[in-house]
Amino acid sequence: MLIQPIIENAILHGIAGISEKGRINILIKDVVHENYLRVIITDNGKGISNVKNSINHQSLGSKITKKRLELISNSENNNYNLMDLMDEEDNVIGAKAELIISYKIEENERI
Repeated sequence: MLIQPIIENAILHGIAGISEKGRINILIKDVVHENYLRVIITDNGKGISNVKNSINHQSLGSKITKKRLELISNSENNNYNLMDLMDEEDNVIGAKAELIISYKIEENERI
């Protein structure tokens, strides 16, 4: 429920309609010693700023994801970041979303 809206946005607003083959990468890292998952989703689409500038778009999916993360972590810290990916000449070459999902493992839950 947390990453689905981000992947959907990457498809609908990022890679849909681009001339080259669209690509979405999902990386999930379990940082056990600090009890969080780090989720990084990148695409080679239009980028965040280009989508916001081309249509007066405000992503409901992003707002919902941010609120869900705040509820899970009991915090309003930056646990969800969205940014453009840039090449060496500062051209937008895609977008990157990063989520930090905190969790707690109870001793009796360890396998």
